[in-house]
Amino acid sequence: MATRTGIGAPRRSRDRSGGRATGYNVGAPSWRYFDPILLVAALALTAYGALMIYSAALPRDATGVVISEPVVRHIASAAAGAIAMFVAARVNYRLLDVLGWFAYAFGILLLMAVLVVGVEQFGSRRWFDLGFTLVQASEIAKLLTIIGLAKFLTDYRDRLHEPRIFLLSLAVALAPALLVFLEPDAGSSSVFLVLWAVMAAFAGASAKHFLVLGAALMALVPAVLVVGVQD
Repeated sequence: MATRTGIGAPRRSRDRSGGRATGYNVGAPSWRYFDPILLVAALALTAYGALMIYSAALPRDATGVVISEPVVRHIASAAAGAIAMFVAARVNYRLLDVLGWFAYAFGILLLMAVLVVGVEQFGSRRWFDLGFTLVQASEIAKLLTIIGLAKFLTDYRDRLHEPRIFLLSLAVALAPALLVFLEPDAGSSSVFLVLWAVMAAFAGASAKHFLVLGAALMALVPAVLVVGVQD
């Protein structure tokens, strides 16, 4: 029976000790490859951020050590991030090949949900209220979109030179970008398109496609300006 190979085929990893295939084993990654310098750098940046927040939130007439609420939130967020980091480090990244589209779909659902049940602040509906903190849906969706877009670009990397596949990859990023734009949050919306451009370029997309797309967008600028003036 033929063995399935190619872009969409599951890839199996082997540990060096016994040569046994581990497939998508969650515990497959080894701590031997852990980068301590990266950890120290992250901790240093976190500590520096806490110090800056502490100094900015410190009352002018305060004496002694005063731990303000922003500092506590920063430390709590850093602790949660550290836990998430160690959990992620134990997950075999090949799982993302299986979960890519599910992650992307979940990100789209989050962006749709925040438009309905999200908390509105400063004229924008961007956040979920979890009771103890606010979570910005677009920040989660960015990560999930990266996973979904990586899945698409991996599956179709040999056909990325085709205009249809190139535009479909753009559509993968454009869907969450439009939902974020409706919040409204134009800044975060543009980030999705930047992510797509960088990932598509590294995946091997043709420079000609980018030039044609850029020219088409530039051609639309006068039409948009005319409509804006008429309104």
